[in-house]
Amino acid sequence: MHYIFILGRNMKLSQAEIFSYFEKEDLRIISFSLRKNALLIETNKEIGNIIDNLGGVISIGKVLAFGSIKKNYILEQKTNSTILSGILQKILLKKQFQII
Repeated sequence: MHYIFILGRNMKLSQAEIFSYFEKEDLRIISFSLRKNALLIETNKEIGNIIDNLGGVISIGKVLAFGSIKKNYILEQKTNSTILSGILQKILLKKQFQII
């Protein structure tokens, strides 16, 4: 499973908080990468709704697909879920936030 975490103002502290939480909850991080204020994590199982446990994280999204598509393109799935894409690729958001 791949998840993207939008980090708060102090990105190093937010990243440390996420890693600490994963360790405490026995969630294994297979790989991760950081780009600007977005931390992409591959984990061994679903994480559920953990946003309330992470004070330094603005938003969490589950990555549904990888690939390049045009910026600001919105794709509607049959489930009526909106998937925002562009800089964040194709991601289903857990919380709403404005992409600049």
